[in-house]
Amino acid sequence: MYNDLQLANAMAHFFKEPICYNAIFARALASTKAAILVDYILKRKSLGLPFPSITDIQSDLHFSTHEAKATLLKLGKKRIITIQDGIRSLDPFHVETLTVLAEQAHYANSQLSFDLLTSVDINRLHLQTLKSLGGSINSAILLSFLLDSLPESDRIDSGKLHSEWIQSQDSLWISMSGMSAKEIRSAKQLLRKLKLIEMKKVGFPGQLMIRLNIDLLCQMTWEFTEKYDNSLFLSNKVTQPVWSEPFNQTIPMAM
Repeated sequence: MYNDLQLANAMAHFFKEPICYNAIFARALASTKAAILVDYILKRKSLGLPFPSITDIQSDLHFSTHEAKATLLKLGKKRIITIQDGIRSLDPFHVETLTVLAEQAHYANSQLSFDLLTSVDINRLHLQTLKSLGGSINSAILLSFLLDSLPESDRIDSGKLHSEWIQSQDSLWISMSGMSAKEIRSAKQLLRKLKLIEMKKVGFPGQLMIRLNIDLLCQMTWEFTEKYDNSLFLSNKVTQPVWSEPFNQTIPMAM
């Protein structure tokens, strides 16, 4: 059995700081994954850490191997990163260019709001849970927005089975996330397929309403943490969160 300290170390993997990205980068790169990776690389650079390996990206951003390689390739094609003698590095000139182009796109398009300038936070536990069930990064982003839209009485610890019905705010979510309308629709479909949300139209003209299955979300996350906890029990180790010191240290866990 774990003592309190060991359990805290194990669960730190889920509750370290959220995965973040800037929505204006997502719009400029036409990819939330690319925006997340740019934010991650910049954050590592500010901490004096080396350019991330594929393993780092998998561990810290919960990308699959394919997602990590494809997103790095996308940044390479956009010349946000450079590869020389097999060594990847951030290209500061092109990051600055990306920022300028993104700002120009922002001010030139009246449909974009200043929400694009704020950071988007993704709950790590929800992201890992959704991906383990066939969900996506974008579905985790939409779930974050849905949870933020709920009244205080519908928070996760409310004991309710479902949230109240709320109006779908696609235009706001597109602006806040940097995703396209198609990506928002796809994220909704994934959450609906997992039975985490229900949708209906009311009134005339019909307004799309959504409610969240709070009980199922709690059940899914609990089952995921139990599965992860059992894997720690079998492997007898847990990896330290990326931003803690020392970096990526493996901590043996006494039984």
